[in-house]
Amino acid sequence: MKKLMVLIGVLLLVIILPGSVMAAPAEKIVFYPGNSKYIINDTELTMDAMPFIIGGRTYLPVKFLTSVLGAEDKLTFWDKPTGTVSLYFRGNKNVDIILHMGSQQLEINYLDAETNKVLNSKTAFMDVMPVLRDGLLYLPARWVAEACGFAVKWDSNTQSIMVYAPGTKEASTNGVIVCAREIKSTTDQLELNMQIPIITGMTNKSLQEKINKEVLDKALQTKNELESSYKEYTTSAKEFDFPVYPFQLYVAYEAYTSGGVLSLVVETYQYSGGAHGLTWRDYYNLDTQNGRQLSLQELFKDNAGYINTINGEIQKRITDQINSGQGMYFEGDEGFKTISANHPFYINDNHIVLCFGQYEIAPYAAGMPEFQLPIDMLSQQWREDFLNLVQ
Repeated sequence: MKKLMVLIGVLLLVIILPGSVMAAPAEKIVFYPGNSKYIINDTELTMDAMPFIIGGRTYLPVKFLTSVLGAEDKLTFWDKPTGTVSLYFRGNKNVDIILHMGSQQLEINYLDAETNKVLNSKTAFMDVMPVLRDGLLYLPARWVAEACGFAVKWDSNTQSIMVYAPGTKEASTNGVIVCAREIKSTTDQLELNMQIPIITGMTNKSLQEKINKEVLDKALQTKNELESSYKEYTTSAKEFDFPVYPFQLYVAYEAYTSGGVLSLVVETYQYSGGAHGLTWRDYYNLDTQNGRQLSLQELFKDNAGYINTINGEIQKRITDQINSGQGMYFEGDEGFKTISANHPFYINDNHIVLCFGQYEIAPYAAGMPEFQLPIDMLSQQWREDFLNLVQ
């Protein structure tokens, strides 16, 4: 896992937030591209800079975006010499978010609420980059908001961006909401911090119960396996004379809504000795309108050739990232070959995101690569009912 460290001697510019802006996250925020007016919980306010759109993404001044999402202003930094932006959030999720000028890379470090210890980390590649305009730093609103667990929607009628706090009714998909159940403890054997997602509001109660049970059972099974293997671990430590550390188990999740699709990504990290731990993700994609679970294959028309289309785009992006120095992947026989017919995925912001596990196509340091493809890119291959659902 990556741990955020402030290097001694590096001059960091603290982004000062105006006292009139809320220090805690709001339940609903509305922004209008090209307009300095914005709304927090039905109260209209004015910022000193206007949001704008580039490449289909809405950009907001960093000081306003981070404050309304609940960032800790004293721990929000912009290191001009390196172009690194570090944002610290407390609330539904405790995270550090790191972006870099001139880079599409977004790093998210999930923190323990009490100790600020990094529990888990992930790296994603955005489809845009931070922008510096007229001396002000602007960030892509959706990427930052969703990294904090907020839901983001575009209102075509008012031409506005609506940002909803996690758990609010408006952030739900057809009344379906994802809440967290916390299971946390610390012993000499195991550090445990599990945020278990619980789905509520589905019309298909049996499917809802099945997924909730599956997620919880997987977490508890991993916990039991770690506890059972700890005695063997300590015995080996005595025999081969190496230090003993507590095992670790962290579970976190992200929920994404796109039209009538709810995508749930559950991430598990376990450490059971050795140089580093192991991270994996489970993916659940739900049609909240018709109460069913979605697989990749059934989203496409028969004989659509979607595998070849997706393979070509992924290979192109791998090559581009390697050539630009922003990515590292295995090559040759160990490199990327093809996705499977029902490859892991989730839907987010009119994109389908194809996902790979640790060591699957890249070394450990590269994390778990993801590739976002716009829904429109495959417009002729989707089934009509899926297009209607996601739109």
